[in-house]
Amino acid sequence: MSKTIIAALPDWLESGLGLAYPPLCQVCLENAAGRKAGYVCGPCTTKVSLIADPCCERCGTPFEGEVHSLTSCGHCRGVSWHIDHARAAARFSDPLSQVIHQFKYAQANYFEPFLKHLLQGVVSTVLSRENFDCVIPVPLHPLKERERGFNQSEPLAASVARQLGLPMNNRAVRRVRFTDAQAGLSRSARLRNVAGAFAPHPTASASGERVLLIDDVMTTGATLNACAKALRAAGAARVVACTVARALGGTLSLSPGA
Repeated sequence: MSKTIIAALPDWLESGLGLAYPPLCQVCLENAAGRKAGYVCGPCTTKVSLIADPCCERCGTPFEGEVHSLTSCGHCRGVSWHIDHARAAARFSDPLSQVIHQFKYAQANYFEPFLKHLLQGVVSTVLSRENFDCVIPVPLHPLKERERGFNQSEPLAASVARQLGLPMNNRAVRRVRFTDAQAGLSRSARLRNVAGAFAPHPTASASGERVLLIDDVMTTGATLNACAKALRAAGAARVVACTVARALGGTLSLSPGA
């Protein structure tokens, strides 16, 4: 029986099946790991590289060493940001990158609790002083959502909305243009690829709202920024982006005020 099926079963039935089908970590396939842990064992979890302060005040890129004043990184200079602030739980490296890839493209929904736990950790710590009015998942184009079977950002956003006791608004902004996959594209190509890809929904708005925008991975921030631009057009007063992972070429070394 597949772990996808077991993940949808009640706790009591899963426990019974565990006697015949011992739940294993779906990363290493060696250690025990159950549904509540998202089928990721303790040793594999410790290999996830969490992102800690100090980070860029705008895009959340981690810095090396101590930074004693608020500062932005070289990645942000010259960028017209529509996002006020962005943070991620961990680096997009193995084993997390493997988990996210299987979750998105191989219908490995049994990893969902593990990803939700990482995301909720950032919200409860780094973003604990923020006040939001709603949680919004980055939308997929209908054709891509049909192809993939689901929008991976929606269950993640729904879990954060429940955590904060806020509504999830998945109508304020929509994806109006089908785009190529961002993976493998340069930064400039990513910006061109998502330009005009999002638009405010004609019958919904985010007027005056402080939005927490949720996605699975941030690389250059092009997709999140394009979505935030549409949210601004829909009337959003503040947009903070939060992702499970951040793809990084390495930490930045920056002296305060540089």
